[in-house]
Parts: sequence; structure tokens; C-alpha cells
Amino acid sequence: MTHADLIDRLRAKCAEAGSQAALARQIGVSRMYINNILNGHAPISDTVLNGIGIERVVTYQEAIK
Repeated sequence: MTHADLIDRLRAKCAEAGSQAALARQIGVSRMYINNILNGHAPISDTVLNGIGIERVVTYQEAIK
């Protein structure tokens, strides 16, 4: 899933909730934080990811030299 996919999912969840403020209340974050994520001014926290049904998975691989 790309960053753009995450933003699309967050926008869709805001629409489902009725507004950024409504989703923020459901997730337990501020509306301003949701807005900052959507505008590229803040990273997406695990709290928000979990709130929209996404799990962060990190992988590592050997660097190509």
C-alpha cells in the first residue's frame, strides 16, 4: 500500500464518519492532526492507522551494492 493509498483511505473514512472532526473523535486524535496528515504536514501515526483499519508492517532487506 502506498502513501497515496493511505491518504485515500483516510479521506474515505472521514467521509464515512461525516467529517474530519467526527473521525478524529472516533479515533481519539484531534481534527487538526487529521487535517495535517491529509495535507502532508504530519506523518500517519499507528493510532490513526489502526483507526482506519491499517496495520504498519516494516520489512528490511540487504542493500544492493
